Amino acid sequence: MQTKECPNCGNAMLESEKECKYCGQPNPIYHAPSPVKTFIEQQTKSFTETHHNYNEPQEKDFSIGIFILLLIFFWPAALVYVFIKKR
Repeated sequence: MQTKECPNCGNAMLESEKECKYCGQPNPIYHAPSPVKTFIEQQTKSFTETHHNYNEPQEKDFSIGIFILLLIFFWPAALVYVFIKKR
């Protein structure tokens, strides 16, 4: 951080200080801090960029291979699969 002497009272001021804490003189080298995103905002943004929007309708592709495997090994699940995918 850069420091500068206050032109009014001579106190040292950092560039992050908006005004002198002793006399209130505006800081000529003041730089406003950049907005920092919170951890939650960063995680929410990265999550929504990488995951599907669950409000959109999902694809209902029927897979005959899955149906045959379920029919052979567990026929009630095959019937449920057909009803869910054909709905």
